[in-house]
Amino acid sequence: MRAMGGTGMRRGVARAVNVAAALLPVAAAAAAHWRTIGAYFFEDDFLHLYDLRNGGLVEFLLTPHGGHMYVARNVAYAVLDALFGLDARYYLGTMYLTHLLNAYLFYRVLLVQGGSVAVACLTATVWASSFGVRGVVGWFAAYGHVLAATMILLALLRLSQRARADSAALPWTELVLLVVASMSFGVGLGAAMLGWVLAWLLLPAGRRARGAAVLGAAAVLVPLLYWGTQSAYAALTQLPVPRSSPAVIWGYRTAVVELFGWLPAYGLRFLLAPPGMVISEAALQAVAVTAAVWVGTSVAILDSPLRRAVAAWLVVGAAAYATVSLGRGPLAYALGEGPQWFAQHDRFQYVGMMALAAALGLTLNAFRRTGNAGYTLALVLAGGAATVLVAQAVRAGQYSARYGGGARREVLRARAAIESEVAKASAGVACLENRPFRSIGNAQLGDFRYFPGWAALFVLLFPDDVVDGKEVRFVERDPAVRQFTAERKGHRIAGLLLSPHECAERARAARRAAAGSPPR
Repeated sequence: MRAMGGTGMRRGVARAVNVAAALLPVAAAAAAHWRTIGAYFFEDDFLHLYDLRNGGLVEFLLTPHGGHMYVARNVAYAVLDALFGLDARYYLGTMYLTHLLNAYLFYRVLLVQGGSVAVACLTATVWASSFGVRGVVGWFAAYGHVLAATMILLALLRLSQRARADSAALPWTELVLLVVASMSFGVGLGAAMLGWVLAWLLLPAGRRARGAAVLGAAAVLVPLLYWGTQSAYAALTQLPVPRSSPAVIWGYRTAVVELFGWLPAYGLRFLLAPPGMVISEAALQAVAVTAAVWVGTSVAILDSPLRRAVAAWLVVGAAAYATVSLGRGPLAYALGEGPQWFAQHDRFQYVGMMALAAALGLTLNAFRRTGNAGYTLALVLAGGAATVLVAQAVRAGQYSARYGGGARREVLRARAAIESEVAKASAGVACLENRPFRSIGNAQLGDFRYFPGWAALFVLLFPDDVVDGKEVRFVERDPAVRQFTAERKGHRIAGLLLSPHECAERARAARRAAAGSPPR
């Protein structure tokens, strides 16, 4: 009886340890990033919300931006706008909770793939609480990146579970998950295109060929969806869709290759260095080379399942970084910046950094070959380093709400100014000067037509074109902008912008109507 009681106690302790290990990455991420909920809309957010409220739902779902296929991400915008309007807390709260879900899923994937509880917990905790993910978690326009990560993690989890159970079922669910990832953000597109490689690496020998064939369908389906959604958008709106042809990408191949080399180097910097630490480019390159040598050496001595798991994560990381490089490498030179300029932006690192963390974490299992003492020492050292990194990330979390402070103030000022000018208008029409909205930043890539200043902001802030009983119109002095918006038939913006002469005539007609005079 005493022996049975001791066994039951050990099992209870083991269960408690497993639960704590699963919760620690979530708790660390929650502590490090909770302040992001206090951020606000930023740059691209305003453009996407304007597109949603200005046009129809179908058009918005199909709207591409920056080379991304955004159908799944745009669904999130549409649902949140319908439920909560322009209350940014709910958007960023959704982002925050999705990141916490990813922290848990990351732990589960690593555990199923053969990492010990300690290795899975340490790895997931360091990544999920890293200050390097703040550029994504604190900006809702990047929600597609987090959503793509969720889909990729679920696909990897199911593939890894199939491998452990030696399941004969075909990975149709994983195919759907990877297709949704491709329609969330560009990095998901890269992972979906290489889904067949993930199946080949993770599934048992007798299941690989059929599993790879199923996920290989994504390599055909995703390009068709990409072309189809963009073509449907162009046909629906009669607007051109910017595309980078293979010839253009080839012309910037040096930038693409350089960016592909810098991205993992900066990914390691965001993952392993404390926030604010200055590291030279030479040191970054040395760290990247050291990490590559370590992973390569460790993989050579790992057992086959772990070796294949590490290889699968390297494929995910390479796919993410390759997609970013192909899309942003040419743009770096077009903007007059070096390729490493994009690598320094943490918003391009979320999935790639997760893959780097997984590869480095799983290779800790190589220390098992040195015996229990060596493995325990490695875990203690890794745990100590992780504790320092997590503590620094939590401490630096006070700066996580870095996005949108200026935009919030500009929105409030613009709304107050619009209401004030409408109140001053004496007739039934208020003609307001259309001013630029500075907080849109680079989202419209210098083209004022796609977010025409205060008129676009008016569409966001006011439910219709009548405020306090007065019809609101905006004086736009650029004829190209007026023509573009006037041609957007069926869009609210179509009738909002007038020339100075048209607005003056509209106001005079309203005054005559108010005075009871017949129209001229």
